[in-house]
Amino acid sequence: MSMGRSGLAFGEPHKSTRGGVDTFLIDLARTVRVADLVDMLLVAAFLYVLISRLRQSRSPTTARRVVVVGLLFLGVYLLASTFHLFLVESLLQVLLIVLLVAVVVVFQGDIRRMLDRIGRWGVSHSPVSTVASRTADVLVEAAEEMAENRTGALIAIRGAEPLEPHVQGGVSLNGELSGPLLYSIFAPDTPGHDGAVLIEGDRVTKFGAHLPLSRGLPEVSRSGGTRHTAALGLAEECDALVIVVSEERGAISVAENGELIPLTSASELARRLDQFWQRHDRETNAVKARWWSGANLENAVLSLSLAMGAWFLFAYSTETVQRTFQVPIAFRNVPADWVLEHDTLAEARVVVSGPEQAVRRLDPDNLVVSLDLSDPKVGVNERVIDEDDLELPPELRLSDVEPREVSVVARRQVALELPVQIRTIGTLADSLVLVPNPRTVVVLVPSGSGKYPDRVFTERVDPRQVQRAGRIQVQLALASQMRLRQGEKAEVEVTLQRARTSPRR
Repeated sequence: MSMGRSGLAFGEPHKSTRGGVDTFLIDLARTVRVADLVDMLLVAAFLYVLISRLRQSRSPTTARRVVVVGLLFLGVYLLASTFHLFLVESLLQVLLIVLLVAVVVVFQGDIRRMLDRIGRWGVSHSPVSTVASRTADVLVEAAEEMAENRTGALIAIRGAEPLEPHVQGGVSLNGELSGPLLYSIFAPDTPGHDGAVLIEGDRVTKFGAHLPLSRGLPEVSRSGGTRHTAALGLAEECDALVIVVSEERGAISVAENGELIPLTSASELARRLDQFWQRHDRETNAVKARWWSGANLENAVLSLSLAMGAWFLFAYSTETVQRTFQVPIAFRNVPADWVLEHDTLAEARVVVSGPEQAVRRLDPDNLVVSLDLSDPKVGVNERVIDEDDLELPPELRLSDVEPREVSVVARRQVALELPVQIRTIGTLADSLVLVPNPRTVVVLVPSGSGKYPDRVFTERVDPRQVQRAGRIQVQLALASQMRLRQGEKAEVEVTLQRARTSPRR
């Protein structure tokens, strides 16, 4: 089956596996583009952010298992591709989609938090470190007092991430934090005692807010009721620290980083608050140092390795493939005073070979066999098609071409100044005449072609149209193998004038 300009192959592609480390390195250096390096770096950057967030999530063990499964998947896919296990390869392609969907479902909360952080890059806000030590004293004292009185309480302290996307309802307050304010909010007979208090810095921004409930209900039910479920739910969604006081047991717990931790004393709560603010202060003021930490360096190496492995498996191929194309033949550098006869071969069948991804990137519409004819001779000119006549990317080569040799007839042209004759439709009065402007044009015709033309005709003109308009533009009708000299226009202006009469004797 032949192939046209659409790029369809003449039959199945021919593949031949190359061997040897030297050959592999040479092929790699020849085929890898700057765009491929950028491609890998972009994927590695995405994987770095994703892995970093997953390892900081509520389930770091699950994140490690996902990474191990991903590496195992890539290894099996590599073996299947190497040994041409087509059924296994097809099955793994389906499983890859299932794996990606599973990762999105399992880590949807962490992915949402990651996107929130990316969206807030470059947006400044007051750091948590501005919270005075008096704020910690107020929170510790109030929590201890409410625990002794068996007063249930739920207090969410903002970290680096905003709380608003994760809470619903509530009453805006923006009041200064104090013990009496907290006691009044969580008093059993007040409307807002079942909701949560939101704190930013040393201000109470909202009370009576509803926090998202955790999905880990079996674990939470052993520590408390709905307040503990809501505290853990918010800690799973963002980096806030949530203080929860149990109404039934009078115990204090904190929820942070997806974990609910019971506390044994008020001093432990003070220590937790101090660690929370110190950590966020370091994250705000030491961002550059974090990139060089051991954990982040490990994440970077792992991300780059995964990106390179994915590129080698899905984008790079060590096999050589061949494709056949029907390519038009054109002649370049033809002197201006020469003309080519167009009854010769117009297309060639070329076979291009190279790495599979390079062949896939090749646009057949851009392929042209361009033969140099800067020094033609009168008559038949023969040219051999080689790789220099077909502009190919560096990683591709010309394997075969048919025909290998192309012939074209060239003739030198001579310049003739010929009068322009207007052809008309219908009749014209004897007293009127159509006049062209200009009256003559210079044309080029092949030398040695026998009898030369003695005039140049125009397209047919209706005299009535000229009479109505006064003057019109009319195209020249050039005969075959006739060309206008450079600078000559392909149309003339036609006007209607009175014919000159001979004087009476």
